[in-house]
Amino acid sequence: MKSRSKKAIAIAAAFVFVALWALPHLVDIDRFRPQLESSLKSALGREVHLGHMEISLLAGGARVNQLSIADDPAFHRGSFLEAKSLGVGVSVLSLIFSHALHVTSITLDEPHIVAIESADGKWNFSSLGSTENDDENAEVTESLAPSMTSIVLDHLKISNAIIEMSSSEPGNQPMILKNIDVDLKNASFDSAMSFALSAHSDSGKLEIHGEAGPMNHADPDQTPFHASIEANKADLAQIAWLGSSPALSGILSVDGTVTSDGSTIRSEGKVSAEKLRLIRNVRPASQTVSLRYETDFDVARKTGVIRDGEIAAGKSAASLSGSYESEGEDLIVHIKIAGNHLALDNVESVLVATGIDLPAGSKIHGGTISANVAFDGPVNHLVTSGNAEIANAHVTGIDLGSKLSPLPGMSALKSISEFPIVNLNTHFRVSPQSTEISGFNGQFSGIGKITGGGEVTASHRLEFKMVVRIPNDGAVRFGLNHVGLRNLPNEIPFQVVGTTTSPLIIPDLSAMRKNATKTVAKNFASNALKKVSASQTKTQASTPAQNGKKKKKDGFFHKLFKGKA
Repeated sequence: MKSRSKKAIAIAAAFVFVALWALPHLVDIDRFRPQLESSLKSALGREVHLGHMEISLLAGGARVNQLSIADDPAFHRGSFLEAKSLGVGVSVLSLIFSHALHVTSITLDEPHIVAIESADGKWNFSSLGSTENDDENAEVTESLAPSMTSIVLDHLKISNAIIEMSSSEPGNQPMILKNIDVDLKNASFDSAMSFALSAHSDSGKLEIHGEAGPMNHADPDQTPFHASIEANKADLAQIAWLGSSPALSGILSVDGTVTSDGSTIRSEGKVSAEKLRLIRNVRPASQTVSLRYETDFDVARKTGVIRDGEIAAGKSAASLSGSYESEGEDLIVHIKIAGNHLALDNVESVLVATGIDLPAGSKIHGGTISANVAFDGPVNHLVTSGNAEIANAHVTGIDLGSKLSPLPGMSALKSISEFPIVNLNTHFRVSPQSTEISGFNGQFSGIGKITGGGEVTASHRLEFKMVVRIPNDGAVRFGLNHVGLRNLPNEIPFQVVGTTTSPLIIPDLSAMRKNATKTVAKNFASNALKKVSASQTKTQASTPAQNGKKKKKDGFFHKLFKGKA
């Protein structure tokens, strides 16, 4: 009996194997292609073109070599979706016994989807499944044979999609989302369906799970849904790409929820980002930045507000508030961050991500910072502005003593490579075009007070006009008196030029001429001329723009007091 059972099982297995092997040869599924194209056109309301079809048991039924779905002509004449291949799940029994093609699932491999928003806020995919041509579709359906293709779409799967999001307005740059996977079950435009969206990168994945529907055909943005958002070390730059280089990048971890009743989208959760960068061509933050948020977004107005927020780096946390709005493919923000007495070490490591950076090799540490910072504009073109106050900090890595030594009486500072900031406050504005500093007012131990302002250009050139105010009882004043500059004013104007990586400090001769008097010239010019002229000539020789032979009379004090004797 056992041998008979084994023999029966072997015969059955052989029969199944032969049947599976013979099925592609017995059934010409490609003849159903016109029927499937018509059914998809009827369901989507768009022209659909399919490539050659063949039986593929690995695909669950059939495989189509190519798929193209036309776009809404109101947006553009190209394709809304193109895919290299299409897997079609079919009922094999219907194929064998009734020669009918019943589609139960669709799998798209590496599709390219073009999503376009019009000036009035309508998307090109909003007309998918439109009922405007129902009469025409009904006539097509009635003209087909009884073996007409039927679509009962239990499962729609999209793998490795590229989604290009843009606006119909000229000049707008598209945002490209890459490595997108979509999994829809009970896929229907007229009832609720479960969905899972994911975007994967080399380091991790961003996943969204939930339920949506029924779809609002007039405005898909108003379709109700609820979802959870999870990410574990997802590389934002690999998922979202904008322009020739990524402006927004970082390694994200997310735990949040988002819910929509069709009119308001409410979202809350926690986000942390490593190596965060908010502006192109700047260094990423060296510390992890975390964000706690609660927001409401008005779907009709396309505007949102941050109800409650906090941003933190290390042990320092600041309040976050503001609003945001969607214009085409741009997300425009108006966000304010405020914090008092935050640890400067934590904050400095994050500021570089917004474009606020110190000269190469330098570092500011210790002490605290109180700041009010505003971020305005599109996220890929942010303008950062505000004011900050620093107390009890130290700056290292920049030899300020040597930089200031070309100024009269400052040669004693050459040995200063680290200097304390007693107090410093300033206003700033950082845009893609430049960094502007105004109202700079700092008290530096061992030097005095430095005030002024200026600009760092887009090419990283420095253009600053500053004044150092020497205290009467300080070491610098003593040094000036010692070298015969007793009558030199306590206010010494200077300029900061060069580049951010190689700043150069030079005397501001025009400002000095305005402040100097004939008495000052007569008292100390003859005593210090030779020494300072030699120092100034050496400094000029190191600057390419000032190379060449100079006469001795062209030294610093000749320029300073020219025409005053």
